[in-house]
Amino acid sequence: GSCGLIDLNLNQKQLCLGAYAGTYTLNDYAAFLLGGRPTQGQSLGQLRDMLLEQVELVKKGQFDESLIEASINQLKLRLMKQAESNGSRASQMAYAFVEHRNWGDVCNEINELSKITRQDIIDFANRICKDNNYVIVYKHQDTPDPVTKVTKPAITPIEVSRDNVSPFLASVREEAAKAKPIKPVYVNFSKDMQKGRTAAGSEVLYVKNTENATFNLQYRFEFGSRADRNIDMAASLVSYLGTPQHTAADIKAELYRMACSFGISVGAESITVSMSGLAENMEKTMRLAEEIMAGAQPDDEALASLIERQIKGRNDNKTNQRAAFRALNTYGIYGEQYISETNKSDAELRALTARQLCDLIHGLFQYKHRVLYYGPLSLKEATAAVNRIHTVKPTREVPANKVYQPLAIAENQVLFVDYDAKNTYVTEYFRGEHFNTGLVPSVNLFNEYFGGSMNAIVFQEMREKRSLAYSASSQYSNTGRRDGWFFNSANVITQNDKLIDALNAYEELFDDMPQAEANFGLSQEALLARCRTARTTKFGIIGSYLTCERMGWKEPLTRQNFAAYQKLTMQDLVNFHQQHVKGKKKAYLILGKESDMDFSALSKFGKVKKLSLEDIFGY
Repeated sequence: GSCGLIDLNLNQKQLCLGAYAGTYTLNDYAAFLLGGRPTQGQSLGQLRDMLLEQVELVKKGQFDESLIEASINQLKLRLMKQAESNGSRASQMAYAFVEHRNWGDVCNEINELSKITRQDIIDFANRICKDNNYVIVYKHQDTPDPVTKVTKPAITPIEVSRDNVSPFLASVREEAAKAKPIKPVYVNFSKDMQKGRTAAGSEVLYVKNTENATFNLQYRFEFGSRADRNIDMAASLVSYLGTPQHTAADIKAELYRMACSFGISVGAESITVSMSGLAENMEKTMRLAEEIMAGAQPDDEALASLIERQIKGRNDNKTNQRAAFRALNTYGIYGEQYISETNKSDAELRALTARQLCDLIHGLFQYKHRVLYYGPLSLKEATAAVNRIHTVKPTREVPANKVYQPLAIAENQVLFVDYDAKNTYVTEYFRGEHFNTGLVPSVNLFNEYFGGSMNAIVFQEMREKRSLAYSASSQYSNTGRRDGWFFNSANVITQNDKLIDALNAYEELFDDMPQAEANFGLSQEALLARCRTARTTKFGIIGSYLTCERMGWKEPLTRQNFAAYQKLTMQDLVNFHQQHVKGKKKAYLILGKESDMDFSALSKFGKVKKLSLEDIFGY
């Protein structure tokens, strides 16, 4: 775990791209797993040896005994956080049942773990971890041996009986009808959240934690990487820097001991400096965070290692089909300029200096920001703690984020990237109209009916009926800005030799959406059920408030949507499809094996433009 031997000796020293250890436990047997990714020029054998060295340290007892107590604190914190979620509670009970464990033993596990001694761990490691009882799995980049190609068989489409109901489903529905409907509960920001202000003038958004003794404290800045291209690199570097008072390893060890965490998260349009953990250690964590933000010491060696690891990781992404497809989608939706302006070349990364990045961190608190708090303290107590410790007075206005909007598609086009794989990834994209809050209920119902689940038309038609896809979906989305746009992205993963058939089938669905009252009813029921059962609680209340503020809403749309869903009809859905989906010009974003492509057939969908991996990744 964080601050364990692997973290301190390998990850913190940046000796590999990332290493980990963990257990895989089943009723009969268990496995202890170690893994990692090598840096540039590092062999898999060298990485193996470094991992096994950490096991030997445990077997020899060469570890700080305080790690045992710290680990128990971390487990206590994890259990507290798990207990906040109904899903996690149910999962714990389910696992206790299938593992034949007494529920009392489950609840008492922490107390039992607290009895484990240093010698117990040493003895266990020596009993379990031998020199000859492990399996090594290497993943090499290479060309596979020739394999026999199977001729594509003919597939007869099946009939999708959307209106038929099995006796079992009928019985479930009959029982469900007897249940009293759950009433929706809507968040009320004036009651569920409080506001305050620090002595330095920063606004405080506050929600009280009445469930346990944990806290979440954030300083939030309304600018991100779209305002400063270097701030995300600065945030990544901080984890490897010390201060005049503490080394980087000391900081991680202290946070781990306190069962608290600190981090800087950089988004496209916001930055959060976050602290969380056991409430009893909040002020100690805050003081440590202030020390880091003000006194992080430049370390060019740490930066050089971080940069080379990032470059290696970026190159590895080009060998990952899903990562390449995400990059192609970003390129196709936002365009070449977005890629060039939001990604750095290797030379630009290597030109960064540790002093330059540390200056960004040292100056961050000078920008105006808000304080977000969820914990057991009262608003007055939490504000007083911030006033005592977070004393920097923010005077600088935040820089403006550069706004990028999805591209309009004037004519059909095919953007193709060669990728050596047996399946092809496709997105059909087009931009819709400007964002309109009133359209949201229709959008949500259309997504649920047409492309959002295994019950949706797209999944049933593409995969279940015609066997043309491993997965298929379609989503009419928005950019999350009140001045943004709607856009549609329909995704499919298919065999290379089924690509044209899959594209033709998709076109049929977009031009002539099947109408099925049974599917419509299920989709409507699903959305209504979500409204009835969704609850905005804990720190989520603050997050919901920030979303509503950004979108210009006085409250979340749940109340409006719940009323609207009940009035929408199948004809409304048909009208939406005809007005906003049918006949739109599209960009076909295709990642597949070039030698298997029929470009003559592809050109019928639009002018084909071939792109390289460097084009779509921007490096």
